[in-house]
Amino acid sequence: MDHFASADPAELQRQIHCPQCGRQMDTHFYGGPGNVVIDDCAACELNWLDKGELWRIVRAPEEFAQEG
Repeated sequence: MDHFASADPAELQRQIHCPQCGRQMDTHFYGGPGNVVIDDCAACELNWLDKGELWRIVRAPEEFAQEG
């Protein structure tokens, strides 16, 4: 898996509902490392990551340091 691959802009079109309150979540690029798209619910202050995205975020700085 390429951990530095760009996030797919098509993911911004997905419509996910909050598992806590059922409202539609906001979908946006995560501003930190890992190149992931995250979903969040402003009402519940809940952030949603898909499978493997937290791992990509956590590993990105470590892998960048090893390659730099």
